[in-house]
Amino acid sequence: MTGLLFGHDVYGTFPYLSGCCLLVDKQIIGHRLFDEDFFMYGEDVELTWRIRKSGYDLVCVHQATVKHEMTGSTHQGGYFYEYYMVLGHILLARKLARNRGDIPFLILGRLVTMAIRAISRSIRFRSWIPIKASLRALRNGIVRRK
Repeated sequence: MTGLLFGHDVYGTFPYLSGCCLLVDKQIIGHRLFDEDFFMYGEDVELTWRIRKSGYDLVCVHQATVKHEMTGSTHQGGYFYEYYMVLGHILLARKLARNRGDIPFLILGRLVTMAIRAISRSIRFRSWIPIKASLRALRNGIVRRK
């Protein structure tokens, strides 16, 4: 509901698989792996939601090791990262809603948590970028119609 990550079970949350390393049977997903409405951030959560909604279980192989060479795609605190992270949260709120009545509630939860997130990240990085990027993403994500 809030879009926050928790290290334990919390009502209204669900575990998801990180897109950094996935093995998915093609029969489960058909021809479409990730939802193309997402540019970055959130597509792995939506994929996990879709797989679980279809009745399949998730399995995490704890013995596996994934080593990420070089740096990530973006750096935290940068405009690109902050914008697409918040936009991904808004898209997820729309896509994970069970019905149209859930959307305002889920969007409101994101507005609150993303505002707090942007302020705390602006303080942490000593920059206005997280606030500016988040405001633009919220505006574009909420106004967006599909």
